Amino acid sequence: MNTNKKYELKERETNGLCRIVALKSFGNVTKGDIGGYLSADTNLSHEGNCWIFGDARVYGRAHVYGNAQVYDNAQVCGDARVYGNAQVCGDAWVLQEMHVHFGHIKTDLSKSKRDSLRAQLNVTPFQNTVILYKRVNADLTAEHDDRFQYPKRGMVEITNAEISDTSCASGLHFAGAEYYSQNDKVGSIILVARINLDDIITIQAGKVRCKRAFICGIAD
Repeated sequence: MNTNKKYELKERETNGLCRIVALKSFGNVTKGDIGGYLSADTNLSHEGNCWIFGDARVYGRAHVYGNAQVYDNAQVCGDARVYGNAQVCGDAWVLQEMHVHFGHIKTDLSKSKRDSLRAQLNVTPFQNTVILYKRVNADLTAEHDDRFQYPKRGMVEITNAEISDTSCASGLHFAGAEYYSQNDKVGSIILVARINLDDIITIQAGKVRCKRAFICGIAD
């Protein structure tokens, strides 16, 4: 047996998933504790204090790691990621390509832009708007399409943005300040944007894809 493993899968049940059992004590888990359900051991990291409790389920290509906890009847599925110190509980759903690493999640994030913004980007809306950021080239052209240029200040809009929950699809993409601080690029600038929640198409992979945004200026 691999001594680095902190849990093993029990027999697959009628729901197609397997309960987990702790092979050692860590965090607030004791050796022998029975945890929630996984579809494979790729759903839950053997490192850190992350754990699945109760009747919670993590399946598909979803992955829980770091010190994250999923419990009660919560479900994490699709290509979702839950990490950091995030807690997903109650009847919460984290799905699609959502990347959750903030807060205490109790709802279906696909049904609440406000909760999804807090959980994925650590931002809270004010008067139905959020302030987010966009990294662009020094001449204000988009990094992945130098034919598209942002204004220094003013409204920017994509008229044919794809209305779907796909992360990498047509539209305007913005993220929180933390995203760009971890993905710094020499020779680029950061635009500050104000986005109305009604213009947000989807929130996936820790980023917002929207139809339009107001560029407030260039970040200091």
